[in-house]
Amino acid sequence: MTHPYWQEAVIFLHQQDKIISQLVTSYPQQPLKNNHNNPFETLVKAVIGQQI
Repeated sequence: MTHPYWQEAVIFLHQQDKIISQLVTSYPQQPLKNNHNNPFETLVKAVIGQQI
């Protein structure tokens, strides 16, 4: 499931971060994916992932 804001977020990251920009350009058929049900869950999993 892709949220309406997701493509806008990918474009923003593409413009702001050189590494993500290279990845987006290199893998256009495999965009960043949001596998969570809501933005809060995505944030919590990202923070927990950084702590592990």
